[in-house]
Amino acid sequence: MKKYLIILFLFPVSLLAQVNLSYIGQTFIDTTCTNVNGISIPRTDLATFVFKNNYVEACNTGGYMLQAGVESNTYPQYVNTLPNSEIIGNKFVWTGDQNANTITHGIFTGYEANARIMYNYLDYVPMGIIRKSNGMTDSTGVVAYNIIRNPPAVGVVVKGMNGVRIYNNTFYSEDSTYTSPGIGTWRGLIDVYKNDNPVADAKYVKIKNNIFYTKRRIVNINVMDTACLQGFECDYNIYWCEEGEPRFQIGANYKTWAEWRALGYDTHSMIMNPHFKDFINFVPEFRLQWGTPTEFDMGIAMSDYWVAGFDIQLVKQRGYWQQGARIYEGDMVIFFRSGQLLYGDSISIPLTTGKIILNQTELIIQQ
Repeated sequence: MKKYLIILFLFPVSLLAQVNLSYIGQTFIDTTCTNVNGISIPRTDLATFVFKNNYVEACNTGGYMLQAGVESNTYPQYVNTLPNSEIIGNKFVWTGDQNANTITHGIFTGYEANARIMYNYLDYVPMGIIRKSNGMTDSTGVVAYNIIRNPPAVGVVVKGMNGVRIYNNTFYSEDSTYTSPGIGTWRGLIDVYKNDNPVADAKYVKIKNNIFYTKRRIVNINVMDTACLQGFECDYNIYWCEEGEPRFQIGANYKTWAEWRALGYDTHSMIMNPHFKDFINFVPEFRLQWGTPTEFDMGIAMSDYWVAGFDIQLVKQRGYWQQGARIYEGDMVIFFRSGQLLYGDSISIPLTTGKIILNQTELIIQQ
């Protein structure tokens, strides 16, 4: 890991505008548990914005933890002044008390195109990652390889932004009921909907190679406006709900797994327990390799964790594409079920050099 200087700030922080805005290896702690704007990045001048390897902790009941964008285009001079932002390798921890009005925004990038939000860990952040605009289009941006743990409201929001790609994230939610705010997620883990002011749909959203693990039958993906189904793609994900089948929603209607797939979504996805070793680090017991290749081929190493000032250790995808934020390095895995080879090539492995694992109904051979 590469070491950076760690600088401590107490926020709210108002930062002076400059051409290059880089905040690397810092610790931000907010003990003001009211409605505050947290780390507010200036948007008055066109700038290059990098927020990397930081630790952010807050308890605010409203506002933002990181505000790197605007809520509307009322003032056009502030729109898209932070294009191609990089928000990478940070840990966000929310320590507040949840109630029906808690909508604290974690990583907010409103009206900023092509933000790369990657390798972050969000722990109990009410509204985790928000991509919002009036119909702007992401062409190079992505929300990828993040771990989103126990979002009280929603994990990722796409509101009026086109072309948002949500790839290789790990979502986890504990106890919850969907109908009322409580402990856990009371909206969807991913919400896709239009912006009402000005009106703009969120089209061409792509959701692939993610892991969704829930203890209760909350909504995994909620497309709140049917117009947002234009160009919508959702596939090659892994779902696991301890209470039963995963749940989805389109408009006001819940969708079962069968109904959702009948619409053409998640046809290559699986209902499968990822067998995380724990619910802190989210390391699966074996490779989960039912994904589809994307241009983002570097994931988080199995043994790495988040410390302010240190780079996240990355591992390159090899062989069959793995799902979720963490990536196994090297090993080739052959999957059999009921005598049928599911993935992998036909090879011979001497027992002295191989490992055979019998896991419920699957035989996993690792070389």
